[in-house]
Amino acid sequence: MRRSTITRTPEQILRVHAAELRAEATDCPPDHAVAQLASPGLSGNSVVVVPTEPTPPAWIVLDYADGRERLWRRRSDTGGTLSFALVEDTASTGYVSARTAPATP
Repeated sequence: MRRSTITRTPEQILRVHAAELRAEATDCPPDHAVAQLASPGLSGNSVVVVPTEPTPPAWIVLDYADGRERLWRRRSDTGGTLSFALVEDTASTGYVSARTAPATP
């Protein structure tokens, strides 16, 4: 089982499960935002509602029961929607890696 090799601090991470992902944006409670998770070539883009207080997450990790994970990094915040790019995917061996991920502005 391969784990992520990207360094990040626990305060920057939001861990989610597949049941929390949605195909379309939903209403957000106060102090939350919609995060768009780009997954080109996988099953398309997903959204998840994330807390924004005290600060929005810099990373979102989708945990699988067997220890694999997908890792997204925040790229931008426009119009109340947070945009995340997929940077590592240990659930799809060899498909996406940090070397092929788009640069963060």
